Order: sequence, then C-alpha cells, then structure tokens
Amino acid sequence: MWLLGEETVPDHSTISRFKSEKLSEVIDGLFAQFVKKLKALNEIAYENIFIDGTKIESSANKYTFVWKKAVTKNEAKLQAKLKNKLDEIHSAYDLKYSNCDEKIEVQQINEALDKLYAQKQVQEIEFVYGKGKRKTQLQRDIETLKEMRKRQLTYDDHKEQFGDRNSYSKTDPDATFMRMKMITCEMVSSSQHTTFKLVLKVNTS
Repeated sequence: MWLLGEETVPDHSTISRFKSEKLSEVIDGLFAQFVKKLKALNEIAYENIFIDGTKIESSANKYTFVWKKAVTKNEAKLQAKLKNKLDEIHSAYDLKYSNCDEKIEVQQINEALDKLYAQKQVQEIEFVYGKGKRKTQLQRDIETLKEMRKRQLTYDDHKEQFGDRNSYSKTDPDATFMRMKMITCEMVSSSQHTTFKLVLKVNTS
C-alpha cells in the first residue's frame, strides 16, 4: 500500500484488535469532536438530517456464523448441569457454599475448583492419565468442572461479541448474518449472508 511506504501490511487480526481494544473506547468521543468541527466550519446546520442504510456482503465464510438464540439455549442447559454438579460436589465433599439462584459465573466455578484442589492436597491424591488408569472420583469431578468452565467461557465470549446483534461470524466478528436479495439474469433470490450494515446520515446542506 502506498501509504505504508516500505512497511509490512498489518495483519487483519491486528486491525481487529485495535478496533475492539482501543478504538471502541474512544470512537463516540472522536465522532462528537468531528461533528463539532463540521459545525464550526459551517458544513452542517443542525437542522434536518436524512438517514439511509445498506448492506455490504462480507468475505467471511457463511458457515462460521454464531447465533444468539442457539447460544442462549445451550448456555441455559449448561447452567442447569452446573447447578446440579456443584450441589453434588459440595454435598460429596462437605463444602460450604451459597446456593446459586441466578447465573453461575466463571469465578464461582474457579472457587469450587480451588476447594477441590485443596481436597486433593489433603488426601494426597495423585491424578492418573492414560489408558487402563482408574481415576478417582475427585479427579473426575475436577475434570468435569474444568470442561464446564471452558464451555461457559466460550458462551461468555459469544455474548460479548453479539452486543445488540443476533449473530456474528467467527472469522469476522464485525460481520452480522442478514438476509440479502441476490439479483441475477434469471431471478431474484433472498438468502442469509455475512454482511456489514452501513448507515449514512446526510445533512440538508
């Protein structure tokens, strides 16, 4: 790219991290400053505004989509299993804990794991791995909780990516799945595609 001179073109993940980790925190303020600058230059009048939008297809693979409805459904199933497992664990090892009527957070799972690892040290249990090895119930409980924690972390990450959207693409989190019309010589069809929604606001002047 001409603007980069002889420098290496940054990877798409670098740009994505910049947008999510840096730009997202200041974009509203930058936009407000930009609007004020346009007003100072008499480019806008703060009177009327026309809004229009369009969809631009993303190059993201359509099979990489994640749907909020599916994530919500699967997380609810996991939460039910987590509550049952924690009840079972705290009863089996006589551990004190506050019963969770609401969502079980990752922090609560970590606290339960810490207590189980403490039991491992007290009982001087050595974990075993490999074919033909018989695992203790304590080891099986720890491994089950760790797998559940991994799944909950995945669901938490999905929900953070969703924001106020109903879907997103794993390979391009900024893209959303929307229905688009595809016009060919023979027909007009409509199907789901990974897209960006562009909204334009135009001042009367």
